[in-house]
Amino acid sequence: MTYHRHPDAPEELLCHVCGARRAVPTRCPNDECRDPAFKFAGFGTQRIEQIVTRLFPKARVQRMDSDTTSRKDSHRRILGEFRTGRIDILVGTQMIAKGLHFPNVTLVGVLYADLSLHQPDFRAAERTFQLLTQVAGRAGRGQATGEVLVQTYTPFHPSIQAARRLDYDAFFDQEVEFRKELDYPPFGHLICLHLQGPGEEKVSFAGQAFVRALQPKLPATVRIAGPIPAPLARARGQYRYQIILRAPATRRMTAPLKEVLDGFKWPEDVRCIVDVDAVSLL
Repeated sequence: MTYHRHPDAPEELLCHVCGARRAVPTRCPNDECRDPAFKFAGFGTQRIEQIVTRLFPKARVQRMDSDTTSRKDSHRRILGEFRTGRIDILVGTQMIAKGLHFPNVTLVGVLYADLSLHQPDFRAAERTFQLLTQVAGRAGRGQATGEVLVQTYTPFHPSIQAARRLDYDAFFDQEVEFRKELDYPPFGHLICLHLQGPGEEKVSFAGQAFVRALQPKLPATVRIAGPIPAPLARARGQYRYQIILRAPATRRMTAPLKEVLDGFKWPEDVRCIVDVDAVSLL
């Protein structure tokens, strides 16, 4: 649950996955604590907007995220005001990082770049490099020189350093070696089985039983991992697990996988989704 504050509505806790809403608690939710003296940690666009407004009291600050762009034409209105100079500082999510051409933008800041860098996905470094190079391209598009500041806990990571220099070749050479060593695309093919159900033990047990049935039928060149909890382990009341297969060729996995799937009986409330040539493990 993420804390949200609205100017014309009560404060609330909102789940960004399923949209569930709850009232903001007045005491610590832990039954052994129940202390009224607690605070909300972390940061989001709302908190950044408050900090920026406090640091630059004379600047006209506007936030651009899913909350402020929910109304019709609000997206266009905010960008129009920013383009014409009626907004000095625009705070937003990744939606302001791509495809915007504003010649008067001279400074871009990226907060917590590691958020995308350390996700459990083989394309995490690629996505981080893409995001940083895209957002860096928003600064200095006019006659004035642009500057980009990146906040990161791992400044010497190859994707951060390559993005700092806008060195596409260096990033590609480094990333290709990582992918090749672990047989990730484009040097191998990947199939991800997503298992989900309302009971965690049942989902995990069904996944283990499926792997035991599948393993003997796979060639030695196929790597299998799992079942393991998905990066988003629970969503919409469903526990989520993954089984990941990697091989030099897709057909080495699909034939035995289809054979086992055709004869395997999943529990009634456990669902299996097969993603062939998956491009994301999130």
